[in-house]
Amino acid sequence: MKKILLALSLIFSSLTLAQIFEVEKDILERNDKEKLTVVSKTLKNLKSNTHFDGVFFKIVQGTSDEPIKMDDSILARKAANVYYHLEKGREFFTKLGQEQLKKSVVIRLEIQNKFNKTFHFNNPRVDPVFNNATTTDGGTGEPDFGIDSWDNEIWFRPAKKIALSKEAKKKFKQTIRGAIPKNTSVNNDVLIFTAAEALLAEDTEAALQSSAEDILSNYVRDAAIRWLVPEISTLLILQKYYYDAAFIPEIIYHEYAHLMMSDYLPPVVNNTLLEGIADYFSSKIADSPFLAHKLGNYGAMLQKRDATSETYYEDKLDGPQGLGTDFVLSLLYELDEEVNKLSKGEDPLYFSRKLFDMRKSLSLDSTIGFDLGELIIDYFPKYHRNLTAIMSQRGI
Repeated sequence: MKKILLALSLIFSSLTLAQIFEVEKDILERNDKEKLTVVSKTLKNLKSNTHFDGVFFKIVQGTSDEPIKMDDSILARKAANVYYHLEKGREFFTKLGQEQLKKSVVIRLEIQNKFNKTFHFNNPRVDPVFNNATTTDGGTGEPDFGIDSWDNEIWFRPAKKIALSKEAKKKFKQTIRGAIPKNTSVNNDVLIFTAAEALLAEDTEAALQSSAEDILSNYVRDAAIRWLVPEISTLLILQKYYYDAAFIPEIIYHEYAHLMMSDYLPPVVNNTLLEGIADYFSSKIADSPFLAHKLGNYGAMLQKRDATSETYYEDKLDGPQGLGTDFVLSLLYELDEEVNKLSKGEDPLYFSRKLFDMRKSLSLDSTIGFDLGELIIDYFPKYHRNLTAIMSQRGI
């Protein structure tokens, strides 16, 4: 009898340990007008109903290994938002036939440290980082120093309030407007959109002394800046320069796309093609072609300074100074729409699935102009004539 009771006790204990929770939390999600609004959503696959420790994601603060507590703090609200949107991203890739590589991924909020390949974290007092998000590599650690190995992680930097005088803001507007062609109808939108880099700079007043041309040509270097549509407009209207990547769904999706592609591609920045593909998956998870096309149109207009330039490719788009990420995003959406039209919508995720498979043939040196055309032929043999025709019309 004792053995039976012991066995039952062990079974009960194992079931208790394996219990999965669902918790209702407020998160930010876009409404029909593409504005972020607060909505109540169910957080699934949680191993705890008191901390953000899930089957697939553990949300921690800074360099800690302990999950963040579910309470009424702003940190907990960030954790809830990040957790929900990561689960949404995971479900999207599951539909593509790809399970998450590492079952439980560590997500770090409010981390100021720079990444260190050997020690995991640099000293946060030396060159701390704000207003950003990044996907990091795994590492073997240093056992002699008590540093364990780690897997890929996603880091969200703390927000940093930015002081900006009325005089500097006025001068910045004048500078930007002077760099934008008069014949375009989106002067104000571009002003708002390209304000991001200067507003997020460590020394904002100094950044505003830079030429408008420099600001316009550099605004797409960081996914955390690219996906500020349309939040920057709200920030400027309210004149409250406070920005947090952990509250922007598309930034969360972008970083998760890097994580999912990391089995073949290290998470990187400044490779135009790879960043554009991550942006594509971000907009697909968000189910927001509006934002994708808007980004593409901005990038194209800034590239050549005319309203029809999204059609054409230039070598500089593949360079670190180019605006090719937005070009790639709008191009991939056009190719996706063409495949759906030719297949009569039989499999709406066909293009996404094949594009994800394409990561196996990409490298950190892959480019739009040299590699993308050949890969389209290899991965879309049934549709390659139509797709290469579209690319040819865009100058590829």
